[in-house]
Amino acid sequence: MSSRRPILWWADLREAPALWSGTAIVLATVQFSAVLGALIVATGLDAVGPQPTDDRSAPLELMSVAGGWAGIPAGVAVAVCWTSVAAAVNLRRGQVARWLLVGALPGQVERLLLWQVVLVALLAAVPAAVVAWSVLPATLTAIADLGVGPQAVAPSRSLPATGLGVLVGTSLAAVGAWTPARRVADLDPGQALRTAGATPRRTRTPARAWSAVILLSLALALALLPVLVARGIADVVAAPLAVVVLFVSGTGVAAPWILPVVVRTWTRAVPGRAPAWVLAREIAARRIQRATSTVVSVALVVGVPISMLAITRTVTASVAAAGLPAGPGATVADLVLGLGPALLVPTAGALGGLLVAGRQRRLDAALIALAGATRAQQWCQSVLEGVIIAVSGVLVGLACATAGVLCTVAGLHRLLGLARAEVPLLGTVVVSAIIVLACALATAATSIEAMRTPPHRVIARLAAS
Repeated sequence: MSSRRPILWWADLREAPALWSGTAIVLATVQFSAVLGALIVATGLDAVGPQPTDDRSAPLELMSVAGGWAGIPAGVAVAVCWTSVAAAVNLRRGQVARWLLVGALPGQVERLLLWQVVLVALLAAVPAAVVAWSVLPATLTAIADLGVGPQAVAPSRSLPATGLGVLVGTSLAAVGAWTPARRVADLDPGQALRTAGATPRRTRTPARAWSAVILLSLALALALLPVLVARGIADVVAAPLAVVVLFVSGTGVAAPWILPVVVRTWTRAVPGRAPAWVLAREIAARRIQRATSTVVSVALVVGVPISMLAITRTVTASVAAAGLPAGPGATVADLVLGLGPALLVPTAGALGGLLVAGRQRRLDAALIALAGATRAQQWCQSVLEGVIIAVSGVLVGLACATAGVLCTVAGLHRLLGLARAEVPLLGTVVVSAIIVLACALATAATSIEAMRTPPHRVIARLAAS
């Protein structure tokens, strides 16, 4: 197998381009954030060099912003890559089983899948680097307009910095892909072939349960820190963002237990007995595992900015009500600049997860068509399924954002004796509506592609695999 390894890499990638396209979108955004952060760091280093010792504050602030662009997405990138790659490799279980049956060792399969992800990441780095080079001047201008960087600085399109960013992005992709590749390489070939067209059933494992308990317990412990040890405003606002991310990550790990309950609870409260709605509701609840990456990504996209904006407004209003001098509060532009890369990655993860799940959606469309559904009913069912998945992610994100705001309110009560919660209702509605619309359009695109294939051909291919 080793002598033909490059042939297998390319053959498998060419066989399932739609499968890897969703993963490529995620990896491209990871590479973009890493490369842009590295270019901003290189620009700051170039600006520091020729200046006097006492005039280096602005370039150093520029480099601190770059730390946000390069460092904040790291943990988010690993989590999103993990869920996206897991969805992609799980759909390759039939192919992996055939490799194992013809004599491939689990270690060889694991390395092959890892190198495939690395190859896709390197291919995605090319357009990501081009876009990063293109938006670098505009990004530096925005940083200068917000007062956190020098006003006149020449952008540094350094090739070593670009290479370093690509290396960081590729490493994050490899770290996120390692666990899914190792898990799928240990499959039993016979069981994998029998369930190649279905969602994996053994998802409620003890290791997953303990991981969820650890993440949620850590989030709860961090939420209690402002209440117990807060000595200043900085202590109050330091923990909530980590609380939100940890709660979302814990919910994603505990998806087999939590997400079906979330989907069934809110969908049953929506009236309607239309066949497309009932079918979409049941499919979304029973096959929520294939949409875990989308739900987690949507929860991050909604929870992180909403919680930060609410926390900033709550702190500002509470400090003003206490009669203390209030510092400059963060604006929407500040949040976009500081959290932009951390939001780009989960946004791509949400859309990429829907594209990856489109292959499984072909089987659903074929079975629904054989049952007598019209084209309009098939399309409505797919779009409604995307809406259900997106709304479920929004609800999870808002719940986690609420935990972060409550953490802040409790810390302010301990510190100031009062707290005034300020919730950005308009921003919440706008962000949620945009996310739901984007997920509905992505699902509609995959459903149109699925409906182009005759049902009997889809069933025949499934039987042959």
